[in-house]
Amino acid sequence: MNRGRKRKRPVDGWEERGGYMNAKVQKLQEQFDHGEHLQVDDTVQSDIFSGVVIHVNGYTDPSSDELKRLIRMHGGGYQHYYRKTKVTHTVATNLTDTKIKALKGDLIVLPDWITKSLKQATRIKSRC
Repeated sequence: MNRGRKRKRPVDGWEERGGYMNAKVQKLQEQFDHGEHLQVDDTVQSDIFSGVVIHVNGYTDPSSDELKRLIRMHGGGYQHYYRKTKVTHTVATNLTDTKIKALKGDLIVLPDWITKSLKQATRIKSRC
């Protein structure tokens, strides 16, 4: 046994990118930025959500894919993984007490905040 010693990890190329997870997050962000999730007829229609970056937590109706598409079409951004420094709104239907405490001070909105904003053609005030 090697107590107190760190095992040497094999060189696999991930060290240069800052690790597997950073590479994965970067790739997902690049795909979103290039609109790879959009369908042919999905073009940017407005800037209602300009400056808004959402993270979807758990099950939602409409689905997280549909919310991602709507946000993108209306000038907003999407993060697959929650990052306090990047996310402006967490979209959730149900949250555990632990998650609510962890997100204290962040804007938490229901999925219908997005759909109602689109129906009214303006971003409605988010309530926490």
